[in-house]
Amino acid sequence: MADIRKSAPSEELAFAASFRLQEEGKKAAAEVILEATQNSPPRPIKMKRLTKKARSRARDNVPYDKEDALAVFVDTRLTKDAYQKIRLGAIMRGANIYPSYDEIIDAKESCYPVDIKVDERGKMMGYRSHYVQGNF
Repeated sequence: MADIRKSAPSEELAFAASFRLQEEGKKAAAEVILEATQNSPPRPIKMKRLTKKARSRARDNVPYDKEDALAVFVDTRLTKDAYQKIRLGAIMRGANIYPSYDEIIDAKESCYPVDIKVDERGKMMGYRSHYVQGNF
């Protein structure tokens, strides 16, 4: 292994590594190696800078838990459609910080007492028996 590294030029090693990665089905990795080694000298520096910037952005995004997302949903009086559009927009920008709408519904349902059910329109079902038993 050490003999190959010492005797072959870096361009050939990069090409061989890229070719091997393609054979293994790792096309994206192969393309990155070729892009970094076959273009102008500043290219690898730009690639490194962009990768570092993307990692930094990913660390800065703190996702909402489902209870906090429910609070935002209720406080801002968002519709289901508006919430889903905001969530999708964030995901498309690399910030998967909002839980799915289904998770918000789960959080909402966990706020009700066990024997009270709420339908899609927010109408409570089973509240009379809860009231009659003095659990209010």
